[in-house]
Amino acid sequence: MIKYILLGAVQGMTEFFPVSSSAHLVIFQKLFGIDGRGLVFPIVLHLGTLSATVLYFRRDILRTLSDRRQLLLVAAATLVTGVIAYLLKSFAEKIFFSPVPAAFTLLATGTALILTGRLRVSGKKDISLGDAALMGAAQGIAVLPGISRSGATISALLFRGIERETCFKFSFISGIPVVAGAALLDAREITAVCVESWREPLAGFLASFIFGLATLALLRRLILRSKLPYFGYYCLLAAAVILIFLR
Repeated sequence: MIKYILLGAVQGMTEFFPVSSSAHLVIFQKLFGIDGRGLVFPIVLHLGTLSATVLYFRRDILRTLSDRRQLLLVAAATLVTGVIAYLLKSFAEKIFFSPVPAAFTLLATGTALILTGRLRVSGKKDISLGDAALMGAAQGIAVLPGISRSGATISALLFRGIERETCFKFSFISGIPVVAGAALLDAREITAVCVESWREPLAGFLASFIFGLATLALLRRLILRSKLPYFGYYCLLAAAVILIFLR
């Protein structure tokens, strides 16, 4: 049970911190000796962080639903994400449980995050259709293990000159339909669920939800204080650990 709670905590933190939840789940599943190839547990963990996102951004979500322009931007980002994720899906599935490819994509994530520290953000609050499309492309590429969804999307918006608070909100609100859609698609492949196994997924769900809420609050502060490069250095270190010890 403790292993599943720890995996939920890992999901809750790494789903939102720009360090790639998929890469970390691969690492910890390998360390704990847990077979992560079953669909139920990964879906439950993602539903935990999805629930945390909805609760944390509930007011912003309601404002978005009442704003046609914001809905269009979210729809555009989601469409681009869907196309790119579909094109990369087969390749991503082949390398998902391989630590070495995750190490190289972590290197890419880390490099992008470090570069954001050298940006002079103009403070633009209005996101254009082009901004949304670029962010959607970054989100689609994040289907690859080791590419952080939050890191890729927030970095993409920062490179476009969007102010940090707007980057934070738009990145996660736009991620809601993508994460929910991915969970639904994966759930369709589940043919049966063992009742005796529900305690572990439930523990993982609660852990990912609680840690996810706390992580979102902390991440907002770190983004506003331009601390993303620190996560970049962490990604480089994690990649080095994988290449040295987990090959």
